Amino acid sequence: MVKEFDPLDEPAPTAPDKRSGGGLLDLPLGGDEPAAPAAERPATPPPWRPRHERRRHERRPRRGGWWLPLLLLVVAAGGWWLWPRGAPARAVVSAEELDFGTRTIAGEGEPLELRIGNGGERPLRIRRLELAGPAAELFSVAAEACVGRRLAAGEECLAAVDYRPRVSGSHEAALRLVARAENAPLELPLRGRGVAPRLVVEPAAVEFDPLPIGGRSPAATVELASAGDAPLELGEIAIAGDAAADFRLERDRCSGRTVEPGRDCGLRLAFVPSAEGERRARLSIASSSVDGLVTVALAGSGLPAPEVALAPSRLVFGEQLVGGRSAARKLSLTNRGRSRLELGAARLAPDGGAFKLTADSCSRRALAPGAGCVLEVVFAPGAEGEAARRVELPQAGGTGLAWSAELAGTGVAPRLEWSAQRLEWSEERVGTAAPARELRLANRGSGALRLESLRLGGSDADAFVVTEDRCSQTSLDPGESCTLTVGFRPRRLGEHTATLTAAGPALRGDRSAELSGSGSAGRLEVGAERLEFGSVRVTEATTREVTLGNAGNAALTLRGFTAAGDAAGDFRVAGSCRAGAALEPGESCELVVRFSPLRPGGRVAQLEVVHDGVGGSGRLGLSGAALPPPVGELDVEPASLPFGQVPVGQRSAIVSLTLSNDGPGPVSVLGFELRGRDAGDFRLVPGSCEGIPYLAARGRCGVGVRFLPQAPGERRAVLVIRHNAPGGERQIALTGYGLSSGGLP
Repeated sequence: MVKEFDPLDEPAPTAPDKRSGGGLLDLPLGGDEPAAPAAERPATPPPWRPRHERRRHERRPRRGGWWLPLLLLVVAAGGWWLWPRGAPARAVVSAEELDFGTRTIAGEGEPLELRIGNGGERPLRIRRLELAGPAAELFSVAAEACVGRRLAAGEECLAAVDYRPRVSGSHEAALRLVARAENAPLELPLRGRGVAPRLVVEPAAVEFDPLPIGGRSPAATVELASAGDAPLELGEIAIAGDAAADFRLERDRCSGRTVEPGRDCGLRLAFVPSAEGERRARLSIASSSVDGLVTVALAGSGLPAPEVALAPSRLVFGEQLVGGRSAARKLSLTNRGRSRLELGAARLAPDGGAFKLTADSCSRRALAPGAGCVLEVVFAPGAEGEAARRVELPQAGGTGLAWSAELAGTGVAPRLEWSAQRLEWSEERVGTAAPARELRLANRGSGALRLESLRLGGSDADAFVVTEDRCSQTSLDPGESCTLTVGFRPRRLGEHTATLTAAGPALRGDRSAELSGSGSAGRLEVGAERLEFGSVRVTEATTREVTLGNAGNAALTLRGFTAAGDAAGDFRVAGSCRAGAALEPGESCELVVRFSPLRPGGRVAQLEVVHDGVGGSGRLGLSGAALPPPVGELDVEPASLPFGQVPVGQRSAIVSLTLSNDGPGPVSVLGFELRGRDAGDFRLVPGSCEGIPYLAARGRCGVGVRFLPQAPGERRAVLVIRHNAPGGERQIALTGYGLSSGGLP
């Protein structure tokens, strides 16, 4: 390959002295200055001066002119020593990307190590390491010993990057290396996937039927399901609470198990009351779920001591939302007598209404002395206002005796009212945010209104956003209100519509408000999907044109053009379509693409047109067939380079080689290489051959070689010139003789 030019290999040029007309310095022997040109000599003294003054004036030497050449010599020498040597610094990293694989949310993993090195010859200074990209906050530089360092050629330093996901899904970011280097800034892709185990328990609460003290209920089943995207680790499962002894875990097939996503396991529970009244406890389930400790409410009732009375005599349920359902309230009947008590069917009087019997252990039952039964009643109003009923439990056999209790409750209904049923935005440019609008929600009903959430819906819901929400998870008493603000950011051209819906229990009135707005933007229209260039010989070129137009409703600015693909370098962009050009709606420009293939075969690429309109970019397919170029013939003169005798540690003058192409086609010079035992005693000096893609027919270029003997005696090497002409390689013999400090080998 061609060696990079080293400015220190050649002395810095200096400007010739204008007075001498030739060399760098032109100082006279013996310290005298040269005679000044006639134009610079002092004028002859006026004739009125005495003759001896005129002679003294003519003989007076000029002094002080020696310092300027000396200063130029010092500046030239300092520039020669300070000129940087070697190839520019180049940052290299030990991996093409860092893939952290799958990690559990809130879990810990080992950071991945990265080696950063200097692939150039000049020192590499690392300024900083930055994280960028959509998920940059999930990655961190755990450790580094690189920032602020200057790495010599081939030297490396270490950095470590960590990944701790906080949400499920795939995450991507980039580690950006900012340094003084040829290829800086350098970005290294970072990838990882977060997973989260999640426990779902069904049912969320278990309520057992009332039982007498010492009884045992039928078994109830609780299912534990793994609903996340990672295996669920189940830990200890225990019953706790004041009445924990009244509930039994009869079968446990879950504790200590690992449950894969989508699988489940089961528990069986029983209720054995040990006292009268409500008995409550909780089933605690420890697991690796992101929800932490999960509990299941356990409830049951122990029947009171036997009585022949229905207690309490009055159940007041208070206010209940229309359409909702109250908690069950209990009525107990006990036979305090000494004989069996035959009971008929319990009923509500009058029939129907807002009250319902949800449990009945008394109807058509015979109670022995001291035995009892329980009724459960709920209040589920269907309309606003007060409601009243009576529950009766008659004696069987038509005796006319009955025990009763009064039921009372009030149905209330919140009513939601919006300050505006429709919010509209005028035309807004796609991708920009319009000013937010305020909405007020008020409760115009008779009961407290619970707003759980506000949801955006519809095909364009992503174009609207609730920027400030003071209503979700709030309760509004009758007459109270809350506010929220909604913003609009159009995603495409044309009209956008969505709905904002309030969610909460037993809401009445208008639950939704309509949202609408219009988006404006430029829209790129490409006159063709693909440009076909046909067959073109390598080293020749042809062009094609395509029209780019703005079919949108706003101005469109062309940001740039980028060719991608294996043959991207074969295509160039020209014409009136330039980066930065703005097209008004309906305007167009001509894009000219030039095809100049670099090597034979099918050449395919894609041209991406980047703009600020809808989509952000457009693509144009490019294809052509490249025919082989005519074959060239490489000739090198001279066939060998003898350098003669050069003292050890010194360097010879540069000797040039001339490469010429005598054939009809181009010749690609693929590289230069020094080989042989003493290859280190010779240096390549870049010439006109450096950087040219090929040598055209009848073309010439040059490269230089210098001899720097490292030891006395005869020194030999070979300069290998690799090319694509017949033969593929030329070898030039290099010889020289190193003289020792005494002048002997």
